[in-house]
Amino acid sequence: MVTTTSFAMSARTPHSKLAWELMKLLTEDPEIQQLLFAQSQGISVMPQVVQSQSSKDLLQVDDFGTDSLTNQTLNRIMEQAVESSPKNVSKEMLEKLDYLIGNALRDQDVENRLPQIQREIESSLQVGV
Repeated sequence: MVTTTSFAMSARTPHSKLAWELMKLLTEDPEIQQLLFAQSQGISVMPQVVQSQSSKDLLQVDDFGTDSLTNQTLNRIMEQAVESSPKNVSKEMLEKLDYLIGNALRDQDVENRLPQIQREIESSLQVGV
């Protein structure tokens, strides 16, 4: 199972074209995907990024001997991965999420509120609200 990062755009955003362009840039640009791979705990779903020399070099920095993860192994893992994400997120849950994030944006407090919003949504999903 692979947990993914998803992007979303509020239906009420006054900047939908810019938001869409940002989402496409973050997810479709190999250079940005390579930077995210190097600077985050995740990996790219783009085979060209996973198989790149930069990724190979990055994985070799964390030398665990014969237990080291290689980009070939990582690529096989990603090819066989099954996405793990909630399938039946209700309209009410999406509206709640939109409301909470909208308030955080309005109050210019996104950085502080996102972890709390994430915990609240995950808790609601586990309970089945």
